[in-house]
Amino acid sequence: MVSDKQLKEDVFSFLRTQELDKVSRKTVRRHLETKHGLENKAMDDKKQVINDWIQEFVSQQQDDDDDDVDDDPPPPPATKKRKAPAEDAAGDDEKPKVKTQITTRTGVIAPTKGLKEEQKNAMSPQDFEEQAGLLELDVFGNKIVGAPRTFTSSNRGWYAGGKIQVPVGDQLLWAQLGINITIVGSKEWEE
Repeated sequence: MVSDKQLKEDVFSFLRTQELDKVSRKTVRRHLETKHGLENKAMDDKKQVINDWIQEFVSQQQDDDDDDVDDDPPPPPATKKRKAPAEDAAGDDEKPKVKTQITTRTGVIAPTKGLKEEQKNAMSPQDFEEQAGLLELDVFGNKIVGAPRTFTSSNRGWYAGGKIQVPVGDQLLWAQLGINITIVGSKEWEE
């Protein structure tokens, strides 16, 4: 079994990559189970201690926010209001709100704006073809390899696709995989 010290570090690490108002306690527990190869609901017996760690993390973030001087005005209110999902009596069994989670190799959160402009002169198409390696992924134990390419849109990146086996419950099912990785701004690279 994983030590509490390691679990706490994993909780903090995971929460640093999440929007705190959109992640549930249950999602945190399921993340720990997946990360450590444990059975579903294996972390449920540690609910209280994990909840305490989550609260500790949130408190630290609030303290850090209070220490920061922010000269920027607050963002404008959202134009559309969404209904909050109904919670059960325990407030802990809602479906995960995170559909996709990406942890970058350097641990940074990807910027949302300005990448195209920043990378439009990063290299030439020839440099990309010469320097880009193979895309190699492991998806549910299936080894996926894709070669670098130029898409019909003139963007550069990688594509891999085909049939893979995926475990669902106690069954192994066939699924169709398709993945595109496009370098932002690569369409602008000069020939």
